[in-house]
Amino acid sequence: MSTEVSRGAIEAALTLLLESRALARSEQLRNLLAYLVRNTMDGCSSRLNELAVAEHVLSRRDFVSLEDSSARKAMSRLRRRLSAYYADEGASAEIRFVIRKYTVQFEEYTPDRRHAVECRSVQ
Repeated sequence: MSTEVSRGAIEAALTLLLESRALARSEQLRNLLAYLVRNTMDGCSSRLNELAVAEHVLSRRDFVSLEDSSARKAMSRLRRRLSAYYADEGASAEIRFVIRKYTVQFEEYTPDRRHAVECRSVQ
């Protein structure tokens, strides 16, 4: 069964996350999440990778993946913060963001059902 999550619902969920305690002390993680979500909504998820995150979010113009793990570390921290958010203040969130590699999957979540919504672009 395919369900489409509206752009408005995704933006509302993003706003809640960006204003949450889980991300309150990290401007870098807020910027990273916003960058990933907006690029996914705009249909640009194929361009999301370690180099793009390093250059566009972390401002690493001379990024060399083998020498610099900053993008991987930031993604790991963001995943941990999202898990903490959904376990606590976001436990009742109806739209959840799941990060796989460098892309975001939007999931509708209710206590009795959970299913992923594939998103290439959102209208």
